[in-house]
Amino acid sequence: MIIIDRRREGLKKFQYEVVNPQGIHAAPASLLVNEFNKFHCNVIIEKGKKVIDGKDIFALMGLNIKQNDTIVVTFEGKEENEAVKAVERLLKENL
Repeated sequence: MIIIDRRREGLKKFQYEVVNPQGIHAAPASLLVNEFNKFHCNVIIEKGKKVIDGKDIFALMGLNIKQNDTIVVTFEGKEENEAVKAVERLLKENL
């Protein structure tokens, strides 16, 4: 499930519940980081109280995201609108 939060101008945020039975391990983490790096914006991922730079594959894998975990993905920067659309699509189709 993806929930969009547009309360703050210049910031795009959504919540996503991971449905992939394997969670976000090395291969999907690589897909996500590659997608994040296509855009000129900051990407922050939150899981519980942990907050990481979404463009850092080791930090992303370190979140140990499992099936049914909820993550919050925040985009801020020049291409945030394009990034949020592309990443939502990637998550829905692959995770």
